[in-house]
Amino acid sequence: MAVGYYALSRVGLAFVESETEIATIWPASGLALATFVVVERSWWPWLTAGIFVGNLIANLGARDDVALNIALGAINAAEPLLAATVMLAIAGRHAPLALTMRSIGGLLAAVTLANAVTALLAATVVAVGLGASFPTTFVHWWIADGVGMLALAPLALIFGDRTTRAPARPWEAVGLLAATTGVTLAVFLQGPDSFSVLRYAYLVFPFVVIPALRLRAWLVAVNLAIVVTIVAAATAKGLGPFVRDDLTSGQEVVIAQGYIAVMAICSLLVAAVVRQARVATAALKDQHAVALASEARYRLLANHTADMISVHRLDGPSTYVSPSAQQVIGAPPDQALGRWAGELCHPDDRAAVEEAQRLAAAGTPGRAITYRMPDGKDWRWLETSLQPVHEDGAVTAVVASTRDVTRRVEAERALRESEELHRVVLTHLPDALVTLYDRDLRILSLHGGAMDRPGLDPETIVGRRLHDFPDADLDVLLPEFARALAGEERRFEYDGTITDRRYEVVLVPRRNAAGEIVGAVTVSRDISARHELEERLRHHAEHDPLTGLMNRRRFDEEIARHASRVRRYDEDGAVLLIDLDRFKEVNDTYGHAAGDDYLVRAADRLRTVLRDTDLVARLGGDEFAILLPHADAGEAAETARRLVAAMHPAPGEASQGDPAMTVSIGVACFADHPAADPAAVVAAADRAMYAAKTGGRDRYAVAGLSSNGAGA
Repeated sequence: MAVGYYALSRVGLAFVESETEIATIWPASGLALATFVVVERSWWPWLTAGIFVGNLIANLGARDDVALNIALGAINAAEPLLAATVMLAIAGRHAPLALTMRSIGGLLAAVTLANAVTALLAATVVAVGLGASFPTTFVHWWIADGVGMLALAPLALIFGDRTTRAPARPWEAVGLLAATTGVTLAVFLQGPDSFSVLRYAYLVFPFVVIPALRLRAWLVAVNLAIVVTIVAAATAKGLGPFVRDDLTSGQEVVIAQGYIAVMAICSLLVAAVVRQARVATAALKDQHAVALASEARYRLLANHTADMISVHRLDGPSTYVSPSAQQVIGAPPDQALGRWAGELCHPDDRAAVEEAQRLAAAGTPGRAITYRMPDGKDWRWLETSLQPVHEDGAVTAVVASTRDVTRRVEAERALRESEELHRVVLTHLPDALVTLYDRDLRILSLHGGAMDRPGLDPETIVGRRLHDFPDADLDVLLPEFARALAGEERRFEYDGTITDRRYEVVLVPRRNAAGEIVGAVTVSRDISARHELEERLRHHAEHDPLTGLMNRRRFDEEIARHASRVRRYDEDGAVLLIDLDRFKEVNDTYGHAAGDDYLVRAADRLRTVLRDTDLVARLGGDEFAILLPHADAGEAAETARRLVAAMHPAPGEASQGDPAMTVSIGVACFADHPAADPAAVVAAADRAMYAAKTGGRDRYAVAGLSSNGAGA
């Protein structure tokens, strides 16, 4: 900064006017201001110091008064600081530098206000130090520094302008710069005594204005700098139209400075206006290009979309129909031009279509209508979305997007019919309750004919989770729901602890359209009556109807099951076969009814001796069998002894004429049969029973031993 300011200060000192010792033009002030406005404020103190040093060195080479030079150096250093502050305050500190009317206004304000302050200080210093005229010095300083700023400061605006540039015309630029240089030299190299049309200073003005209209901004600045340099140098040398015998040198300098200032301002203003026009033109071109690109994209999209796109102007026919009209409405685009849907739709839909069109024309956006259009002998369903187009605040057209929704409408109708059918079916299922759950087991709805179950109130149940019912047999239901939500279909039965009823449940996952499990559905039935009937049938199939004891088939199953446990776990066990003594005589003597009663009483007496874990069965006729699952040989023999004794009536219990009841019992243990073959065990017990019978009846015999414990 110091070097640049020093160099331009030496240039300015070459044009010093003798009366005030003030330069005609001070280009260093323009360089300083340009630098201040393009750098960050943090650099301003360093720039100020550089300007002071450069100016002080330059002044010391021109005059010997050190104090005066220091004072002038300080004033020159403060001048661009103050000017930059004023300029940026008007132009905007954070606005991009550009050759705009606002920036030029800021520059003119800085030239006017800041230079006036520094000119006042400088005129005071020069008047005191050199005895020069205060008014003359003030005017010369003010204008000289202002012209310097007007000549060079615009460079900061020009080179900071990235908005637009004039087209490059190299030969035109060279020609205009040469013409400006030639005309300016011809006008300002005239002597004071010559008279020619070329002495008219304003012949140069067209050559300042025309480049501002035609050239790039930086060439405008170069052109202006050429004119300023020639005018300042010629006037300082006593040449040009401003040098006259009736004027003092100071007056000549003031006229030249004013001339330069007017040319600079005019050139900058013209350049700013031209720039603004170029910016507006470029913006308009950009907008036009964007509009064309947008229209091209829109047409490309409209031409290739499956929907039919049409544009209908309110003041005329439709202006565009996309090629997909053939697929959507069954007619080529040229046949659809100029026609609204209301002209072709089903008579029942015409009022709704015309109302939607009226609302769209009034500016209501997003109106969508579904209606029917003829399709040969049938009708096809269409859906149209209407969007108003605004121009200058008024609706001028309506854009319609139309698609064929026949399949969707038919699918919706089929879905409604299916839902209605399902509702009717579910409502009239006489004994079923259908319940929908979400993934959190929240009850969504209840259906079916079993809505009258005790405690079933949909208003208090729907919306609550299954966990909210602690008495709902959660120990049974929750594991089943967990498996259903994992994707399994479940079928199970359980007994309700609250209702004391038996339920059959079908539990399946509930999926959405994507196949994701979103909950579960249960179909439950009260099967208590059926279960009771099944239990009775099962009991009849497995029990003797007279005595209520197991029958042979059930006993065979139980003994086979126990044999399997013996083989696997080496358990104990014994089988007792029992035969009623002289039953045929009782039956023949007293009749079949007495015989049946005899059998029932025998069964009851057997039960009184046995444990709950012991199994007793009537094998048929007067033969009974007992399975003692956990008895060894000794325990089995003891049980047999007690059974024999239980058949005898207690003292005082027998009545006159009642037949005496005795039994013969055979005992066989699984421990005596390593293979645990149930048939072998039963056969051994059968042989022992006949041994007891042949041994005198009313006794028991253990296989391998005599009756009542004696060997047999």
